[in-house]
Amino acid sequence: MRNIAVFAFLFVAHFSQAQFSIGVRGGIINASFNYSELAAGQSSGERLGLVGGLLAEYRFNEGFAIQPEVNYVQRGDKKTALFTLPFISNIETTNEVRINYLEIPVMLKGGFKIGPARLDLLAGPSLSLAMSGTDKTKIVTTNLITNTTSEDSYTNDLDFEQDIQKSDVNLQGGAMLSFALGGSRFFVDGRYIYGLTNLSKTDDVEITNRGISLTAGLFFGF
Repeated sequence: MRNIAVFAFLFVAHFSQAQFSIGVRGGIINASFNYSELAAGQSSGERLGLVGGLLAEYRFNEGFAIQPEVNYVQRGDKKTALFTLPFISNIETTNEVRINYLEIPVMLKGGFKIGPARLDLLAGPSLSLAMSGTDKTKIVTTNLITNTTSEDSYTNDLDFEQDIQKSDVNLQGGAMLSFALGGSRFFVDGRYIYGLTNLSKTDDVEITNRGISLTAGLFFGF
């Protein structure tokens, strides 16, 4: 019991000396799905989404910190399929999925100061929970005989019981560059997001999240 009490005292004493900051961040993410396979004529592309949230930094010393966050993130995918009837018609189908996530990353930070600036490398896991999502389909048909084009589109809400997994576990890694700005610090943050969860509800294909985000924000009380 004495050893436990001493350990607890030292831990609390060390933690109380840590510098604490809170902050906000916002920016964009270029997101996509990674498919284990695609059907003939299909191609997958990226879609831009928004990122925004709150973060806290516990800096234990000059070189190391931990940074938990709560973010709103838009992820998804844009998939295109082209079907051709020679000399008759081309049918191009674009399927765009957008999923709105509540994301909770816990980032480990290690870095150093460069004059008034500071450079940190970031790495850590994140848990994402889908709040809502849409699946928008656009069909463009070109009649090669009459040289006319028609377009049809419709949007459905995603059904997380049938269409796609609601929760997602990711790994994130990147870098943050921050600058002293009065009593606060301005920062820019770039990350790569690597999904670990198979989002597919079928056995035919595996789908995982991918993305590159770029955000900026402010720390207060640094």
